[in-house]
Amino acid sequence: MSYTTRDRFISTYTEAEAYLGGRHERRLPGVATVLHYVTGKAGPIAVRYHYTDVVTFTENGVVTLDTEGYTTVTTKAWINQYIPAGYYVFQEHYAWYLHCRFGNVDFEDGMAVMEGK
Repeated sequence: MSYTTRDRFISTYTEAEAYLGGRHERRLPGVATVLHYVTGKAGPIAVRYHYTDVVTFTENGVVTLDTEGYTTVTTKAWINQYIPAGYYVFQEHYAWYLHCRFGNVDFEDGMAVMEGK
């Protein structure tokens, strides 16, 4: 698998683990963005933008989304870059929403989605 800045190449735990290739953390394309194991070299893997883990993948397929209150265009873009296929975050009238196969729901920090669902 080749990785380029234009590809959406990580949206599951398995893809994140493969990209890390045994390292604790690895830079991602873009400014101030890394992929890292949250604890040690096993367990959850997160996309960190500055000091916020915006997308966290777990081995059981749960993906947690978080902004830590930084609801910026750039934070939303990083979430959308790495969120599993079928989901995306968008904004209407200053409110954030998550689109999923069931429709749109209010976005909340710490909300979880499932890989492949």
